[in-house]
Amino acid sequence: MAERVKTRKYDSRRRSAAAAQTKADVIEAARRLFLHNGYEQTTLGAVAEAAQVSVATVKAIFANKAGLVSAVRDAAMAGDVEPIPLADRDWYVNIVDEPEPIAKLSAFAKAITDVHLRVAQVHLLVRDAGASDPDMAALWRLEHTQRREGMAGVVRSMRSQGTLRQGLSVETATATLWVLSDPASYWLLTDVGGWSIKKYTAWLRRTMIDALCDPGVPSSR
Repeated sequence: MAERVKTRKYDSRRRSAAAAQTKADVIEAARRLFLHNGYEQTTLGAVAEAAQVSVATVKAIFANKAGLVSAVRDAAMAGDVEPIPLADRDWYVNIVDEPEPIAKLSAFAKAITDVHLRVAQVHLLVRDAGASDPDMAALWRLEHTQRREGMAGVVRSMRSQGTLRQGLSVETATATLWVLSDPASYWLLTDVGGWSIKKYTAWLRRTMIDALCDPGVPSSR
């Protein structure tokens, strides 16, 4: 009687973990190379070599160089490579759910600063590459659109909680936060103006409160 051949049970969790680690390794290698060498000088081959994978693997995950930059940007924005949308991130949900307007905008100012600290160099990479690359120009526009959507979520929560300044529309309030939190303002005040991160955060907090809240709004902090 022929001996039964034992087969190894397929471990989908191990395979998924390995794929996630490969993606993270490629994104980190790409981040280092893009920021050191620039967009034009960084090739998929160089990224693949740095991440110790094949070019085919890089293309299979990210399609092309623009897709890879987008992934680098998304990871910097989130602080990790988990595929969790902004609206489902705990820190964003906590800000949206916070009922006290001063606490809400204080936390939001801190969160915006944290994002700038992680993403500032990547923003510059995308902006500069967009001057000659249509894909990067599209990504630059997408960044601003997504950032505006993030602002709108916070503003809508203030409107629903009854804490948005009387007579201020959601559209105008969203545009106000969108402009105040623009990366260009961050660069201007910190890189050019020499402001500390602490001073920038305090300015952003105070300016957002003044713009969106009624004068004399009570604060628990």
